[in-house]
Amino acid sequence: FFPLFGEFEKSISTWVRAPFYFVGLMWAFFGIGIVCDRFMASIEEITSKEKSVWVKVREGASHKFHVKVWNATVANLTLMALGSSAPEILLNVIEIISGDYFSGELGPSTIVGSASFNLLIITAVCVSAIPSYDTRRIENMDVFAVTATCSIFAYVWMVIILQLISPNKVDIWEAVLTFLFFPMLVGTAFAADKGYFRRIRGCRPVKTKDQTTASFEMRKLESTYGKELPDNVYQFLLHQQEQAAAPQAVSKVSIRQAMVAAATGAKKAYSMSTGGDDLSFGFKEEKVAVLECAGTAQVKVYASREPGRSVAIKYWTCDGSAKDGTRYTHTEGMLRFGPHQLENSILVPIIDNEVWEPDEDFYVMLGEPQVMENFSFHMSGHVLDPRLGIARCAVTVLNDDMPGTLIFEVDEVHTTEGVMATIGIRRIRGTCGEVSCSYHTESVSAVPGRDYTHSTGLITFQHGESHHTIQIPILVSQDVQVEHDETFKVVLTAPSPGVKFDAETNGGEEAAICDVIIVSNSKPGISRWLAKHCNRDKVIEGCQLWVAQFSDAFYCGGSAEEQSEAGAFAWFLHSVSLVWKLLFALVPPEGFAGGWLCFWTALCFIGLTTAVVADMANLLGCCLGIPNDITAITLVALGTSLPDTFASKVAAEQDATADNSIGNVTGSNSVNVFLGLGLPWSIGAIYWMASGATEEWKTWMGTQSSSVQEAVFGHVGSNAAFVVPASSLWFNLLVFSCNAFFAIQHLFARRRKLGGELGGPRRAKQISAVFLTFQWFIYIGLSSMWSVVQEE
Repeated sequence: FFPLFGEFEKSISTWVRAPFYFVGLMWAFFGIGIVCDRFMASIEEITSKEKSVWVKVREGASHKFHVKVWNATVANLTLMALGSSAPEILLNVIEIISGDYFSGELGPSTIVGSASFNLLIITAVCVSAIPSYDTRRIENMDVFAVTATCSIFAYVWMVIILQLISPNKVDIWEAVLTFLFFPMLVGTAFAADKGYFRRIRGCRPVKTKDQTTASFEMRKLESTYGKELPDNVYQFLLHQQEQAAAPQAVSKVSIRQAMVAAATGAKKAYSMSTGGDDLSFGFKEEKVAVLECAGTAQVKVYASREPGRSVAIKYWTCDGSAKDGTRYTHTEGMLRFGPHQLENSILVPIIDNEVWEPDEDFYVMLGEPQVMENFSFHMSGHVLDPRLGIARCAVTVLNDDMPGTLIFEVDEVHTTEGVMATIGIRRIRGTCGEVSCSYHTESVSAVPGRDYTHSTGLITFQHGESHHTIQIPILVSQDVQVEHDETFKVVLTAPSPGVKFDAETNGGEEAAICDVIIVSNSKPGISRWLAKHCNRDKVIEGCQLWVAQFSDAFYCGGSAEEQSEAGAFAWFLHSVSLVWKLLFALVPPEGFAGGWLCFWTALCFIGLTTAVVADMANLLGCCLGIPNDITAITLVALGTSLPDTFASKVAAEQDATADNSIGNVTGSNSVNVFLGLGLPWSIGAIYWMASGATEEWKTWMGTQSSSVQEAVFGHVGSNAAFVVPASSLWFNLLVFSCNAFFAIQHLFARRRKLGGELGGPRRAKQISAVFLTFQWFIYIGLSSMWSVVQEE
């Protein structure tokens, strides 16, 4: 595309052209950022597709579940990696094809420079973005281990090709093998995601208690307490039983002390920590728990030995999160120990209100022990001076009221046009108290406003109520043509405290989902088959959105409301990017053809914009006398990676894990080489094998250095080959491979020491950010110096 004015433009002063080319390069980066957003939207639409499966759950009953068509790991390494790295990958393809199938310097160096920025700078930003002492860790470590290993291997493999196997050229088998590493990476990562490597290592799931025994014990507890109990209460009670039945562990030191005492006739050690003749009173534990339905909390107080005299201890209760009169009744008094009594109990009334409440605490306190007799001498002559041990015990009142679990009566509701679809909701496993949840509809193939009325609302169950219904209006289709069955979802979310959704139904523990299927009245045939694959309502809705894209492009902020509140800087950015917005409004909405039409159209526009970036970068480097590889690893790599930097920072702050922020960086860096270089290198290698040593190839070889000519002609003779001069590229690769190794080891060290790859104490974050940023400057500095030396 450039220079626009040919030889005349070259005659203009460098001081005029350089700023123009720099501004043009920045403007092109704006365009890449805008069109890549559309590209990523299409990828999200594609990867969000679900399919319905029926799975047998408890007692042989089958439930319908929605599962993703795309495996998350496969999607991240294919479509998502392509979305984040499309400019770099297309830059290589365009440079090969537009350069008459000769290798260029800009594309490969951009791949390496972008990988360096992604791994080092983006990781440094994400580490610093987490609040101090908070951490984020990568959950799927098996997949990360695969992609991290491949991300180093990919760049080492390039060094091996260009320096060892066939210096300064790429054979067909090398290029094709590089490309085939891409599906091999995807397959290996998929196997890791499915846990195959854990099985090979011999890892087995932890065995749990026999289900039959557990069910029997749960029925016994129900019989004891006269009601069904929540799962967490069952677990607590079963754990208490196991602890009571388990033998108390005795330390090796105490066994040795007892044996020596028995052998020597020495005094036996006391089991209480106070030991010896010291007399102390206190709670055995600092925290106990009681069921709400128990009626009374029994809190035991222990003496370290027989007191020998009567002792009285004052006790009283005080509020914590549990309040007097709502969860318990305030109690105080004197607790008396007889001369030979080792334990006694404090009884606190517990209030059972038959309404779900969270577990709450109150406290039982002890005062100083008082000897009841006038004299306080032990029979041995020692002074009886009782002390306090643990003087405060927290009592947790466990909720045993079950507000219930909400489920749909059926997984599918079939209805017809022009009626009210009634969806039943059941409240099972408890009906205590008033509870509620929100509901809303979600489109699948049916279109809101054309096939049904989009509905949202709040469902409330009164105390003891176990059934409720939702009614959704089904519209009469405005389409006179034949339609296929169409579907939308009704989703329950946001339950009130204590209310659950069934983990073994569609939606899991986070939501409950019911499919509503609007059954077509038309007979099966060609017309109905076409209606299934081309939903006219969806097409009309998509066309309306497409038209709206052009009007939205003219508004600052995308709408009249946003424009009215826009500031000066927002207007500046809008003015700069207006041409790109109007151009990319030609990209169809992602709703067409499941997102694929938007995907391929946006990919074409990314290629067009990348060609502008390549021309501007070449012209800027030529104008300023900067080698192309330096321009590639700095300006071009920086411009193509900045959008990912901001997206990764937001993901690090908002996500509970580090997978989306930095976990995908290593996978993207691997794909850059295997796909971004394997594909164009395969094209170039096949082309020159088929074309042979043409005059054009011989002329181009004459422009290369003597070392490149000797290496190539010494290997292929008079035949042609796809030449990739390794002058500075191999050194860039070597430096980055070392940087990547140390950076990944640093992340593993953070995981071991701090519990996560991101975040941690402020000092640790600063050290990591400085270390990673310094690694990037080392890469830029060494690579630039080597390039300058090679040019000279």
